[in-house]
Amino acid sequence: MSTIEGLVQAIKRDLGPEFERRLRAALADADREWLIDELVRLTLAANGMAKGRATPATDVAAERARAAERFIAENGGRTREHLVAEGYINATAPPNGTGLLTADDRIPAGQALLTHAKDLLFGLLFGDGSTETAFDRVQ
Repeated sequence: MSTIEGLVQAIKRDLGPEFERRLRAALADADREWLIDELVRLTLAANGMAKGRATPATDVAAERARAAERFIAENGGRTREHLVAEGYINATAPPNGTGLLTADDRIPAGQALLTHAKDLLFGLLFGDGSTETAFDRVQ
């Protein structure tokens, strides 16, 4: 291990398969229209065609802010009953206030939703340039 950059690259290589698995799971649950918008945005950006927007940095920051807003809009009112009815957690999972849910209590879609929530929360709390995260924090 000769440099910090080398160490970081080695860790990234080790995490690659897990990152891809989690990304695929999150994308599988994503809204179809959002996926299409993202593919178009990324393709235009990769080809130097910013679609008349201000700057790529502004686009990225705005999209990440919308990601948090979208997650809250889609998930803010969910209760345990909703999660069971929608097939995210098993009906046999411990009731509220009695015990922690484990991976065995969640089906893959529930695990993907939890992972997405954790990733978004991590980005909001700790994300910075080193994690390629940009949110306009006001407090």
